[in-house]
Amino acid sequence: MENDKVFSTLKQKSAFHLFYLLLTPMNLTLINSNGSSSSIPIGLGVGPFLAGMNLVKASLANKKFKNELIESKIYGIVIKKGETKYGLIGIKADTFDSLKLKIDQLL
Repeated sequence: MENDKVFSTLKQKSAFHLFYLLLTPMNLTLINSNGSSSSIPIGLGVGPFLAGMNLVKASLANKKFKNELIESKIYGIVIKKGETKYGLIGIKADTFDSLKLKIDQLL
């Protein structure tokens, strides 16, 4: 697969991290020995913090992944006999069977 398609298929989807905002209404309830209770809205900090941090981390990871795909591009490169090349390629498959390469012999 081409790098753009590999990136769009494998990148982290940031929208899923917004589910941490569901923690926003969470409260911590403390009960004293005399029976009175107090409630602290910890979700107002926890939910947005987790969502924001995960959005930033996903964005940075996606940027690093895209740069690595660009730097390690090997798709479409001809490898001459006796030559070694390193890089990343994307393979679309429905199974985890081993990779089989077909080598064309040039006369």
